[in-house]
Amino acid sequence: MELDLSNIPKAEDVTSLAEAREVIKLQVAIEQLFKRLNKLEGRVEELESRLAKNSRNSHKPPSIDGDNKPEPKIRRKKSNRPSGGQRGH
Repeated sequence: MELDLSNIPKAEDVTSLAEAREVIKLQVAIEQLFKRLNKLEGRVEELESRLAKNSRNSHKPPSIDGDNKPEPKIRRKKSNRPSGGQRGH
């Protein structure tokens, strides 16, 4: 997010010293808030990337998956034959 202070009067454009001090205070406060906002946006991105990880795409053990376990990969294809051994044995 870009900091746009173009619509806030500059300290040298105001008529009194008290107004100039107030404008400077507001500009400093706005800059601090934008710095904090940028820091928090980075933290949100970091936490969202952590939430997206599970045992298959990170070094974490399967026990961290909880109830949101990914579907197991099926290696064999389903056949038309019934399961079990030969009949009559």
